Amino acid sequence: MLVEQKQGRGLRIKRLTVALIATALIALLTANPLEANGSSTMLALEPELVRVPHLDLEQGLGRFYIDLHLSNVQDLTWFKFIIVFDGDVLETVPDGWYGDPSSWSGGGTSSGNSGDGSYTVSYYETGPLSGSGILLSYWFKTRAAGTTKIEFREAELRDSNGDVIPCTFIGNEVEVLPFDTWLNGEYEKLSMQYDELQTQYTDLEAKHGTLSGEYGSLNSNYISLQEDYAALKSSYSSLEEDYASLSAEHAVLEADYLSLEVEHQSTVEQVETAKSQLSTTQILLYVFIGATAVLLCVMIFLLLRRRGLGN
Repeated sequence: MLVEQKQGRGLRIKRLTVALIATALIALLTANPLEANGSSTMLALEPELVRVPHLDLEQGLGRFYIDLHLSNVQDLTWFKFIIVFDGDVLETVPDGWYGDPSSWSGGGTSSGNSGDGSYTVSYYETGPLSGSGILLSYWFKTRAAGTTKIEFREAELRDSNGDVIPCTFIGNEVEVLPFDTWLNGEYEKLSMQYDELQTQYTDLEAKHGTLSGEYGSLNSNYISLQEDYAALKSSYSSLEEDYASLSAEHAVLEADYLSLEVEHQSTVEQVETAKSQLSTTQILLYVFIGATAVLLCVMIFLLLRRRGLGN
């Protein structure tokens, strides 16, 4: 059963590879842009190594492109070159000598031709260009299985003053593989990638199971907290109502207190007035009693004196 599953998987991958072969040719694996040493200008074919399948008419047209990456250039306005390769392995595409300009280079006015095993650019006026980027992209078509170097000949760059710009020119290598060989290689790569993805999927599935369990626990806690929150919110609403009622009662009591305080102040004033009046009355009473006592003493004295005179 395991062998049948592997065979079925291999068949599906091969079918998928054949179905996407045209896209795979256009979207070739490219290396990172070539880094220039210091500030020197370099024009390099990229990627450094290209592996493509040789396709017959039944399998489609085997076209692919190579970029001309220009690094650290200043004030480029004119250039020329010849790109040479083994015409038994690769062939040019019709009217492909001028290449496809990038958004950075922007194209220009040019003259040239395509030959057996070469692209010739007699002159190309552009720019001025400064910095680094893709200058042109050239399309090739496979002719037979084999290996060929692609190199520059009679290459020259000039600035706006017509002076030659010193430049290092770097070619690359193309390996054209029989379709079955290339397909088997791609199948092995895809198979390895599939195994890696399967392993990652298994790990992610296990993590998903763990996280699902944690999520279930957290969701249960969340629901419980929601219920507690609802109960607390209800209690808070009840306390708010009690507070409003107590606040109203406090306002009434405060008004009564102020009224009583006014009455108390009035009573205190009345008591003070009564005390003052009582003190005055007491003084007058004491004076009256004293006067009366003095008067009685005088009357008794006079009465006694009269009796004494009568005897």
